[in-house]
Amino acid sequence: MAVRAIRCPSCRTATAADVLAAVGGACPHCHRPLDSAARHEQAVAQTLEWADEAAARGDHADALAWLNTVEAVGDGLSPDYESRRAQWRTVLRDRRSDRQTQHAAGSVRPAPH
Repeated sequence: MAVRAIRCPSCRTATAADVLAAVGGACPHCHRPLDSAARHEQAVAQTLEWADEAAARGDHADALAWLNTVEAVGDGLSPDYESRRAQWRTVLRDRRSDRQTQHAAGSVRPAPH
């Protein structure tokens, strides 16, 4: 997983998004609060981190939901995240197909209600 850095508009120092979140959104170098654009960038970076974490634990549906959240706030996805989305959708489709095949073959019992 790549570390996403946010550049402080005041002192121009790049800081990891998770560090900015931990210190309450103020720059840990110049201690000035981030402006709304920088806070937005920080929130998008954190959301992409959550998408990566969800995918890493195998919850691709959750990962896709986090990508939808980024798009819902008006940001497009980078080509890297467009590629990840395609991969995560394929994983979900393959899992559904495998479950349907196993269920049709009688090797999977329906879940109890």
